[in-house]
Amino acid sequence: DGEIVIQGDNQISRAKHAVISYYAKRDTYFVGPAEGRNIIELNDEPVFNATEMKSYDVITVGSTKLMLIGLCGKRFNWAEGVKHE
Repeated sequence: DGEIVIQGDNQISRAKHAVISYYAKRDTYFVGPAEGRNIIELNDEPVFNATEMKSYDVITVGSTKLMLIGLCGKRFNWAEGVKHE
């Protein structure tokens, strides 16, 4: 039911399990729980509210581990395109 589907992990709920967002005004990424019933983790700590992330942080969803590699930042974000400094 989500934009990204992870197949083969039966510990991930079918509903939206987690939300990852980029807040351009603060050049910051956030992760938080969504409609899923299982707890997500950020760097092996449970996430109950939107929590700030940094590149190379590890998100655990079910038994799947995902690493954030931030593409948006001071030099580029999807809303504005490439910035030349």
